[in-house]
Amino acid sequence: MKDKLVLWIFATFILCCMAITREQLQRMTKAAYKCKDIVNATDTDLSLLILKKPLTSREGKCLVGCIMIEVDILSDDNGKYSLNEDGWMKFVAETAKNDAEIIKKMQEITDGCKYLNDINQPDECELAMMAIGCQKEGMTKNNIKLELGI
Repeated sequence: MKDKLVLWIFATFILCCMAITREQLQRMTKAAYKCKDIVNATDTDLSLLILKKPLTSREGKCLVGCIMIEVDILSDDNGKYSLNEDGWMKFVAETAKNDAEIIKKMQEITDGCKYLNDINQPDECELAMMAIGCQKEGMTKNNIKLELGI
């Protein structure tokens, strides 16, 4: 019951306060339900994610990595994880309501984060954190106020 309450709060928060679409919300909520169990994340991990607080536990980082795989932002090729540029840019385009200027800037930022695919990351957990950090850094430098929900 508590899990459902936390995920309901997650869904409500994202829908009310973030720019992601209803379809993205549904995909992310479904992924959060599935991933919370897969990685043994706690309600605290999920709460930190919702509140955009740093996730320091292994399970919290893996929750994000799992969600990113489920919504096609990260790819898993038999244990070799990488950024899925097409999936990421589709997610961005939906969030940006197909605003060509934002999409162009986000493509440039994403191009700048491709080096992450060349780093030998042991798992999706650390890669997810590095990818989010790279994207957020680029968005800050380019003064992009797009809320991506991750």
